[in-house]
Amino acid sequence: MRQWSSFSTLLILLVSQCFYAARPVDAYSDSSSDNVVVYWGQASAGSQEPLSDYCQSDSVDIVVLSFLMTFYAADGLPEVNFANACSDTFSGTTLLKCDQIAADIQTCQAKGKKVLLSLGGAAGSYGFSSDSEGSSFATTLWDMFGGGTSDYRPFGSAVVDGFDLDIENANSIGYAAFVEQMRNLYSGGDYYISGAPQCPFPDASIGDALDNAWFDFVFIQFYNNYCGVNNPSQFNYDSDWQAWVSSTAVNKNVKLYVGVPGSSSAAGSGYTTPSGLLDIMNSISDKSSLGGVMIWDASQAFTNTIDSSLFIDGIKTMLGQVGSSPSSSSHPAASSVSSSVVATTSSEAAVTFESLSISQVAQNLYVDSAATSSEAMPDLPTSSIAEPTSSSTSTVELPSSSVVEVSTSSLAPSTSSVSDLPSSSDDPVSSSTSEAPLSFTTTVTQSNRYTATEIQYVTVTVYPGDITSTYTSVSTMQPTSASASSSLVASAVESAAGQASVVVDASNPSSSSAETSNTADCSTLTGVELANCENAYFATLSASSTCTDGAIGCVEGFFAKCDGSSWVTFSCPLGTVCTALPNGDTAYAIVTCDTEDDISRIFGTSSSKKIRRRNVSESEELERRSMVRRPHRHHAHHRRSTF
Repeated sequence: MRQWSSFSTLLILLVSQCFYAARPVDAYSDSSSDNVVVYWGQASAGSQEPLSDYCQSDSVDIVVLSFLMTFYAADGLPEVNFANACSDTFSGTTLLKCDQIAADIQTCQAKGKKVLLSLGGAAGSYGFSSDSEGSSFATTLWDMFGGGTSDYRPFGSAVVDGFDLDIENANSIGYAAFVEQMRNLYSGGDYYISGAPQCPFPDASIGDALDNAWFDFVFIQFYNNYCGVNNPSQFNYDSDWQAWVSSTAVNKNVKLYVGVPGSSSAAGSGYTTPSGLLDIMNSISDKSSLGGVMIWDASQAFTNTIDSSLFIDGIKTMLGQVGSSPSSSSHPAASSVSSSVVATTSSEAAVTFESLSISQVAQNLYVDSAATSSEAMPDLPTSSIAEPTSSSTSTVELPSSSVVEVSTSSLAPSTSSVSDLPSSSDDPVSSSTSEAPLSFTTTVTQSNRYTATEIQYVTVTVYPGDITSTYTSVSTMQPTSASASSSLVASAVESAAGQASVVVDASNPSSSSAETSNTADCSTLTGVELANCENAYFATLSASSTCTDGAIGCVEGFFAKCDGSSWVTFSCPLGTVCTALPNGDTAYAIVTCDTEDDISRIFGTSSSKKIRRRNVSESEELERRSMVRRPHRHHAHHRRSTF
């Protein structure tokens, strides 16, 4: 009897071990703050391993498949792209049929990893024209990749654990409805919705969805931006994103992830080592919203070796140390519109415009056309202000014939004042601004009582009566006690590999100091007519055309800024061209880079040259993913047409 009992016990133990071995290992944890998310599929390092290989690592908790980058291809179906990992298609379509990825998804899930499918990316043709379109598309994706049924299932019987919105084209229409419908379809299952906004807040592309729909995860891209982890003083997890969770987020238990590049070649800026990230993570370790770290991408994180350890493993180890020891330094968060700004410039960091590199200037830009009158500006102290290292002055004519003096300096504090601008003037001093640190700054005073102190930001002011002469760059410091409604937001221009956009105010007068032979009067136009007028003018420009210093426009398809009297051009992201776009029916236009498909939809014309997404080569993928992200625009200027 005793022998039988021992045998029975042994048998039960063996069966139990087999049972538990067959169960998924718990990797991702809802309650943990040390989860690691990796994007996979674009081989940004130049090559990549099969999905299942990365899921063997205990350092990976969530894998995001990237990307579904075309919502409506010529055959009416979506298109996915996973670089060299999949090439078969469904007969008669361009939709990939990925049997190996399907098997790998199930392998990952068996190991307790969550697998999401990401929509969007830095390049692609995607977007909705209405909420109903977004809702309908959610059902389509549920049937093709989720728990529904369809004749076209790229991953066969494999079911993804959710969907991620990496939307980067500044068209926010329909995504809240998409999420709402997807969650209706999720009923009864364990599925997730995530978003991947860029760190400038609010996000131009999915800010509306984040405010109005339920998200489980938010993978914030703290790279390729002024608020990246490489710039701790501007790191805005607490000031913007945690504040959003507390005040606006539909899901108060949403988890925020700090997004970082997997190596120095994975992004234009923002890379830091795992040990270098520890202080940042310690500074937010007390936030219940913290979910962990997101990495772009797997191919980079698994080939980047630091002190004989893979970057991915270093991140996982670092997360285990977060909160266990005090941070060696504190990192103030970036100020919001309504908070004070402190001068941080240094003459030691001064560089000229000609020498700016991708690592020296801001990667993203957003615009805010809030007009500022002088009556809202309080006095600021003028003591202990250093002289600028270099300066120059120019004047612009306002409707009241008042003169504003603009003093430009190279990264050194300065002040300037003006006596003729009426203190009660209702005329806007600045019609648009953009946000991020730059390597050069300017200072402007706005009334006889208001003295602005220079800070490490730039403000772009546009007066497009005469296009080439009407873009004037100035900078301003936000006064400590100024209200949010009357304050300017500090901001920046783009770097060499990226793009920028500015809002053009056609209602403001042109600069009185303009000197150019190429002019175009668009000042009486609005909406599409204004954008067409500007584009017609841009079409006459060439790299050899003269221009007015500070002007911004499009030259031979490139985004261009005038330096002195010569155009300096910046490459647009792959598949896009520079253009002026209407901002609804307002007297504002946006100069930016966009795809020809989007441009055609906005202007209501058919595109003569369709830009279609294809299976690009690894070198092209690396080039594309290394490019600067699309520009961030302020919520107040979103257009209701596709953008």
